[in-house]
Amino acid sequence: ATPIHLYNLIEATAGAYATDLGSGALSIAGQGAYWPVAGGPDGIRYSGVHLEGTNSYLSCSDTGLPAALTARTFGAWFRANAGWPAASMVIMAYGSATAGQNIRMYIKTDGNIAASDGTTEFCASTMFDLADGRWHHAVLVVNPSPADGLKSKIYVDGRCVAASTTQNASTTLAGANMYRLGRSTEATGLFFKGVLARAFIASTAYTREQIHKVYTKAAQDLGSSPKNAGDHVDRVDATNIHFIGAGLSAADQVVLDAAA
Repeated sequence: ATPIHLYNLIEATAGAYATDLGSGALSIAGQGAYWPVAGGPDGIRYSGVHLEGTNSYLSCSDTGLPAALTARTFGAWFRANAGWPAASMVIMAYGSATAGQNIRMYIKTDGNIAASDGTTEFCASTMFDLADGRWHHAVLVVNPSPADGLKSKIYVDGRCVAASTTQNASTTLAGANMYRLGRSTEATGLFFKGVLARAFIASTAYTREQIHKVYTKAAQDLGSSPKNAGDHVDRVDATNIHFIGAGLSAADQVVLDAAA
């Protein structure tokens, strides 16, 4: 389930955020305030970006992203400022600035989460308040040919909170600056106020099991570490070896041996 883009949102240089997969480093846009902060559930230093909600967002080209009516999955960790927003706050959006030709996932003014193509809200939750100042993981899945008839689903914190038999209208890619975190692609703005971290987008429709793995992988507690100073194996459990490579130089070689 390899995504096209995966952004840990660790600031490489002032206002530039490198991509881990794919191409197109994110750049800060707009004139509003922003600053790097600990991001995601594990609180890794400078792995998220705080946006002040009036005129700042992250962007790069949307070239190569899922277009037309094709399958896609995208999402991010977010912490929206507590209190229902005066206007909807976009987590992620891409596509044309023309209404009906883009796609976005956002927090509504009542605290619920929804997806829209700029003209029609095609999937939305009810009875939620995600503008609560806490970390959440949100994912939108679009599948044009689903076995269960549900073409769009929204997952929050690993579980499905909304589903619909409809999906977005045909997405038209628009090139430079039209993949955005924290703002709509349309002139309406809809800026996000809070922290975004670990954003991704894929050209396939993730299954419930895949989404749950993405959520739990990022949220898992590694537990106590048995390592001595200078060791790199941080934890060993029944099925995994957790390896920490921080501090290794480009000249280092890592040899892993396994024995029954």
